Amino acid sequence: MKVSICAQVTYVYECEIPDETDSIDLLLECDIADPVYGKLCKLLSENHLNFDGEIISIQDDETGEILYAN
Repeated sequence: MKVSICAQVTYVYECEIPDETDSIDLLLECDIADPVYGKLCKLLSENHLNFDGEIISIQDDETGEILYAN
């Protein structure tokens, strides 16, 4: 019997962004700062796996304010 498995990896990283988030693309800034996603994509592609990734949330560490939630 052949089966398909769906697995999920969730991780947290920190980055510095400008205080004025109105003047930047917040998702893009945080995506660019991700230290491992590019490496994960390469590894998954090399192993011929279908994958999808998304930023789940962005929170201000100092205030606890949720800046983005998907």
